[in-house]
Amino acid sequence: MSIDPRDLFVSLNPLGLDDGELGKDGTGFADQRTHGDYLVFLAGYKAGTVDGEQREFQRHRPINAEGCKPETLILFSGLPCADAAVRRRLDKAEGSKPDNNTAHVVALDVLAERCRQIDDEGYTTERDDQYTRGQLADAAGAYAFWAYTCNMEHYKVTTVPPSWPWSPEHWNPTDQRKMLVRAGALILAEIERLDRQRAREVIA
Repeated sequence: MSIDPRDLFVSLNPLGLDDGELGKDGTGFADQRTHGDYLVFLAGYKAGTVDGEQREFQRHRPINAEGCKPETLILFSGLPCADAAVRRRLDKAEGSKPDNNTAHVVALDVLAERCRQIDDEGYTTERDDQYTRGQLADAAGAYAFWAYTCNMEHYKVTTVPPSWPWSPEHWNPTDQRKMLVRAGALILAEIERLDRQRAREVIA
């Protein structure tokens, strides 16, 4: 039986949110900030950051005085979600203002694209692990180079960049920002692949 990641997010409640902030809608959460933090969590979930044993363990951990389950922030220490917990607590402190830094929005866009690549294009961790010659980084570089040429008045890339590692029919250029978001998501995928590879080498 498949698990709805939203239910897991609510069960773990890694940010110590109240019931009003955890109200679900058709695709995620009604509260936009909660939905953004959920996308960060979802990216880690899909990438295998949270394994089944840890998920089940966390379900039964007691809530501490700050409203967070012990070890939960350690569990997500590799994700921006961990920082989000600290930010939310600071935002609620007396006299403080919410963090309106657009970097948070940009990071969520990259993570949402990473989820799209996994869900819609089938770039699962198992598939990514096959690209052992830097293909993911090459693809990111191709997207970034295309975006770079958008700033050059007399030079535009009109053909598939030579660093593109896959078939030309898989090359789908779009606007500059979206190309950079794609590049960022592929860089994340390559970093995750390298981390998994090193973990396997340590175990071996």
